[in-house]
Amino acid sequence: MRSEPPIQRRVNSDSDQRLIPAVGPDGRRTPIDKLEAHRLGVLHDAVSVFIFDGDDMLIQRRAAGKYHCAGKWANACCTHPDWGEDSAASARRRLREELGIDLELTEVGETTYRADVGGGLIEHERVRLFRAHVDRAGLRLDLNPAEVGAVRWVNCQALRQEAAEHPDRFAPWLRIYLERWDRLSLAAGMGRPPSSAFGKEKARASRRALSFLTPQREAGPMDRRAGGSPDRSIAAAQSHFRWPTRTSYRPRFP
Repeated sequence: MRSEPPIQRRVNSDSDQRLIPAVGPDGRRTPIDKLEAHRLGVLHDAVSVFIFDGDDMLIQRRAAGKYHCAGKWANACCTHPDWGEDSAASARRRLREELGIDLELTEVGETTYRADVGGGLIEHERVRLFRAHVDRAGLRLDLNPAEVGAVRWVNCQALRQEAAEHPDRFAPWLRIYLERWDRLSLAAGMGRPPSSAFGKEKARASRRALSFLTPQREAGPMDRRAGGSPDRSIAAAQSHFRWPTRTSYRPRFP
């Protein structure tokens, strides 16, 4: 059996000598040196990735040699798009560079924050947020020691509690995301079955079982026009409902 080729990392993956997109007052993007953007606190584009397995989230400890927030815990990965680079492409690139993995990501929104990150540097970012749901049993991480010191899985509610009690352990942006957690909808889909084949088969079996227990309903006036009155009488609603006969048990397969 031929083995899969290793994930390719870019050499000097988070070089300080980079141009990233600055965001002007009118929303226009212009190139700016990465360190200059942080010294001046200029608003710029960024991406952050969140990886979930059920109710747990993967977090990483930034390597000791990072130019700011070294040794702090942060979300799975984050970066700035290079000038001319698509945000989604930069998110997947950064997963490869830091964690040695490539995942399908879903974009879930955008947020803006400004935070002092020490050393005379300011993160002022307009962040596009991405997430992925995985089965950690099948996830093979290959940590880049220049970027990541350690990783761990942690329950999301426990993480929020820990960040509130020990804020100095965490990067400022992760603390901000946790404070905005509910309105950012980062955890939508948590508690879903794992993405393993076993988990998928369990979900299919559950849907098949439920299909035999769910009565079939004929389309009524409420289905034919949008904005129908929600306070229709029970009798009227029942007039458009019939319990299934022997021939109406139709299994629905995914």
